[in-house]
Amino acid sequence: MQAQCVRCGRSLQGALCPNCGYDLSVDYRRWPTVQAVPRGAGGMRPDRSPLDPQRELERLRAEQDRGKQRAILDRWRTLAEEGDAAAQFLMGMRCEHRIFMRRSLHQAAEWYGKAAAQGYAAAQNGLGNCYYNGCGVKRNYETAAEWYRKAARQELAEAQNNLGNCFCNGRGVKRNYETAAEWYRKAALQDYAAAQTNLGNCYYSGRGVQADDILAAFWYKKAANQGDVQAQKRLGDCYSLGEHVPQDLEKAAGWYRKAAEQGDAQAQRRLGDLCRQGQGVAKNPVQAAKWYQKAAEQGDESARQSLEDPDFQFELAECYYFGRQTAEDEAEAVQWYQKAAWQGHKGAMEALSLCYRHGRGVSRSLIQAAIWQLRSKGAR
Repeated sequence: MQAQCVRCGRSLQGALCPNCGYDLSVDYRRWPTVQAVPRGAGGMRPDRSPLDPQRELERLRAEQDRGKQRAILDRWRTLAEEGDAAAQFLMGMRCEHRIFMRRSLHQAAEWYGKAAAQGYAAAQNGLGNCYYNGCGVKRNYETAAEWYRKAARQELAEAQNNLGNCFCNGRGVKRNYETAAEWYRKAALQDYAAAQTNLGNCYYSGRGVQADDILAAFWYKKAANQGDVQAQKRLGDCYSLGEHVPQDLEKAAGWYRKAAEQGDAQAQRRLGDLCRQGQGVAKNPVQAAKWYQKAAEQGDESARQSLEDPDFQFELAECYYFGRQTAEDEAEAVQWYQKAAWQGHKGAMEALSLCYRHGRGVSRSLIQAAIWQLRSKGAR
C-alpha cells in the first residue's frame, strides 16, 4: 500500500508529497516559519532556504541605514530569482504592501504564484487572496478556494479561516455551514483571533453547529483578549443585552471602548449611547458627542442622527456653559444652543436669548436677544 502524506492525505512519491510539498525526511519542528505555521509546513526543505520571512521582515523594520535596507531587499530578489520559495513569498509581500517600492498587485500575484507552486503555504494563501479579491489577477472565487485549501491542509491558520469564509458565504464552493465551522475550529484552536470570532458567530447563530451561549461567549472572549475588534464589539453587545452572559453594562462599556479605540464605528456609537445615558459609565454628554462624531465621520447614520437630536444638543450646550464634565466654554455652548434652537428647542431658544442679552459666548445684542425670546414663546 502506497504511503500517504500526513498533512494532506495524498499519496507520496518517495519522501516528498507532490501536492503540498511536505517532506518526511525533514524535522520541521526545528524550523519556525512565517505566520507560525506548525512544524514548518512551508512546502520546501527549510535547509534549502537561508531565509525566515518573519525574521527578514523584522530585520528590515529595525534597520535604519538605507544602504543596508537596500542590501536586504536585493538579497530577497536574488534568491527569489534563483527559485527560493521563501524569498519569492517575501517579494510578493513587498510588491503588495509597497515595501520600498510602488505597489504592484500584478507582480505580487506573480511572485506568490511562483512560491505557491512550490507548496509554500503562506504564498498559497496570499495567492488565494489575490484571486478572492481580484488583486493583480481576474477575480475567481473557485481558484481562490483551491489555493486556500492547499494552504489550509498545511495547517496555516489564516488559510483555514479564509476557507471557512468561502464555505460560509458560498464563494468558490457550495455553501456549507458545517464545513465552515470545521475550518474555523481548526484555525481557532491555533489561536487565530478572526477564526475564534467566526466560530463564536457560529455558536451564536447555530449555523453549522448547535447553538450554544456558553461556547459563543467563550470564543468571543478568546478573540477579544487578542485584540480582535469584531469580537470586542460582539462581546460588548452580549454584555449590553445580556445575551450568552449575565447583563453587565460596565463590562459592555469596557469592551465597546476597546473596539472604539481601534476605530470601529458601531462600537464608537454604542459607547456614545452609554456615555449619554450614564449606563456602565458616568453620564457624560461631552464624551458621548466625541464618540458620536468619530462614528459619524465614518458614515454611521445613527451617530449622525444622535448629534442632530435637539435634546442632546441642548444637553451638550448646558455642559459647556456650566462646566459639567468639561471645562467651561461659553462660545462652544452658544454653538450647540444655536443648533438646538434652530430646530425649535424651547429651552435652547431661551438660553440663547440670555446669552445675547448678557454677551455670554457671543457678542451682546439686545435685538437678537429679543428675537429669540419671542421665538421661544411660540415653541413647545
